[in-house]
Amino acid sequence: MAQDSELSIEETNKIRLSLGLKPLKVDTGPAATPGGEPIYEDTTEGRERRAVDNWKAHEAEIEKEAARKRRQDEIKRAREQAQRFRKLEGKGLADEDDEEDAKDWVKKMKKRQKKKADEIAREMEEELEREARERKEYTSAELQGLKVSHDLADLGDLGGETILTLKDTTIEENEEEGDELISTDLVERERLAERLELKKKKPAYNVYDDEDETGEKRLLAQYDDEEDKARLKKRFVLDGTGSLAGNETYRQEVAAKLKQTALSLDIQSEIPSDYVDPASVKVKKPKKTKKKSTRRRADDDEDAITFDAAPPAPPADENAMELEDDLPVAPKPKRKIAEDVNFIDDDDLQASLALKRRTALKKRKLMKPADIARQLREETEAVSTPGAMDEDEEEPGLVIDETSEFVATLRAPTASERKPKPEVSEAPVQTSPEAKEEDPEAMEEDGDINMIMDERSTSPKLEEPTVPAITSTGLEEETTISRGIGATLAMLNQRGLLKRDPEAEAKAQLIRDRDRFRAQKRLHEIEAEEKAKAARLKDRQSGKFERMSAREREDHARWENKQRDLQEAREMAARFKDYKPDVNLSYKDEFGREMNQKEAFKYLSHQFHGKGSGKAKTEKRLKKIEDEKKREAAGGLGSAADNAVSAAAKKSKQAGVRLM
Repeated sequence: MAQDSELSIEETNKIRLSLGLKPLKVDTGPAATPGGEPIYEDTTEGRERRAVDNWKAHEAEIEKEAARKRRQDEIKRAREQAQRFRKLEGKGLADEDDEEDAKDWVKKMKKRQKKKADEIAREMEEELEREARERKEYTSAELQGLKVSHDLADLGDLGGETILTLKDTTIEENEEEGDELISTDLVERERLAERLELKKKKPAYNVYDDEDETGEKRLLAQYDDEEDKARLKKRFVLDGTGSLAGNETYRQEVAAKLKQTALSLDIQSEIPSDYVDPASVKVKKPKKTKKKSTRRRADDDEDAITFDAAPPAPPADENAMELEDDLPVAPKPKRKIAEDVNFIDDDDLQASLALKRRTALKKRKLMKPADIARQLREETEAVSTPGAMDEDEEEPGLVIDETSEFVATLRAPTASERKPKPEVSEAPVQTSPEAKEEDPEAMEEDGDINMIMDERSTSPKLEEPTVPAITSTGLEEETTISRGIGATLAMLNQRGLLKRDPEAEAKAQLIRDRDRFRAQKRLHEIEAEEKAKAARLKDRQSGKFERMSAREREDHARWENKQRDLQEAREMAARFKDYKPDVNLSYKDEFGREMNQKEAFKYLSHQFHGKGSGKAKTEKRLKKIEDEKKREAAGGLGSAADNAVSAAAKKSKQAGVRLM
């Protein structure tokens, strides 16, 4: 308890004085320096006293800082409270109003009105000052001496107000010519016009055109016009009022132009004649140019060959067996000397002639079978009529036309002596007489049909299953080996003497299935093409396209192609349903060796990243390849020798072979 209750010397002295006792002696403390800092003795008590004083000073500073912070918080809180209650100035509804007479109210209203008037006057002064400042900043007087890089007429064509901006120039150009105003719209128009002019000209570069006649170096020819344009470009200068500096000169130029186009309104005293004097009329006579023949020379000389009229042949003698020497011989063809023919190829002329020929072929009327029969009947009646024979006697000869050619191609079916080979039955493409007319589109498709028929003839044929004939004994006839190796193998296979390899048979069957699949796929494609062409020909002959526009025909063709592609896709998916692909990836290096998985990965990685192995690895790889080749060569020779030795030992039935 004694340790818990401690009293300082001052408190003890107070208690002792209250009790009437003598106070204890207290040291006056350390002596102070002239600066006010105490001096402590270099003893334990002195050091303890200094520590106590330092602690007390520190505590006093902390207390002062806390008091100062409390005072700042109180001031801040009071200020915020006053700020909040500032909006609530005046009396509330429950507060008692001070008695205010009319005089005080009038004074208050006058003060308020005066305050508002002062605010309005201040705002007006600020507005006037701002306007004056703006007027002072930029006026039309500032435009004096500025150049406008456009013609006044071009600016008038824009219409309305036009915004001009300063031209973007270099420092040297600005010092030489000064500031210039331009219109972005007019600049864009001028650039567009220049581009169009350059496209029209398209000057070519001439390597010898760098110097003019005087030997002076100059720019290229295509840039001379640019210099002239820049030199002759029209400009005008603005004065201090914002108008043209040379306005009077401009007016004089306009007046001179108007005078040139002036019309006189005076009535002529003489009445002009309604007819023009022929002597005063000047007619420009066109120059006569000699027409040149631009007929193209044919590849063969049939067009340039002319035959003389052959003499009439003598009547044929049925008993004559030999040719007489005095029979007329057909003269040799004479080549026509075309001196006035120009053989210069004119592609444009030939293209136009080809277009006209195609147009004429399209305009020709397609003849139907009924029309052909009627024409044949009319020709037969004309031949049987004697009057017609008399009329035709003046022009003897053979008349060959499309009808006679068509009839000449008709032949009666003849039975072939050879037995046809079994082939896959195909639907014959029927061509009507209308299709045999000279339709250009049909003529173009004839080549495709012939090509398809040739491909079909060369394509592999599917073997039709043959039903073996039943013999009289009910047993199959035994095959002989006189027909070749195939018959021998078939007989051995039939008797079960050949050993079958299931893996090899499966592989062979897979190859046969693939060949059959390819053949069927090719046949299906040919049939689809023939059906499509037949459908197009039918639509063309039915006249459906004549009632359609070009866009409708394109849409119809696009729709048919889409439907055809969908049908082919379905058929292809059905055919690929049972397809079993056999994938075997093999990679070979530049030496032809087959690489394993690791080598192939490394090779492809190097190819992808565009880098290769180093010199040491490359030499190591080449050495490895060379060693493999040597081992293969040695292994091949060793195996052949070993096989020969073993065969000789087996033949002689001895363990070794005697060397001579």
